[in-house]
Amino acid sequence: MQRCPCCGGALIQHSYNKRVYMVCSRCSREITVSKFAMSFLRTEPEPLL
Repeated sequence: MQRCPCCGGALIQHSYNKRVYMVCSRCSREITVSKFAMSFLRTEPEPLL
C-alpha cells in the first residue's frame, strides 16, 4: 500500500482527464503520477495477516 508523504495515510488511485492521481484518504492531498512512474507502483493488494 502506498502512503502519503505528509501524514502517512493510505493513498487511493484514481484517474481524471487522462491523468492518474493518488489521493490521501486522511488529508485529501492529491499527488499527480506520471505514466512512467505508474509502471513502478504495485497494484496487487497486500495479503491480510
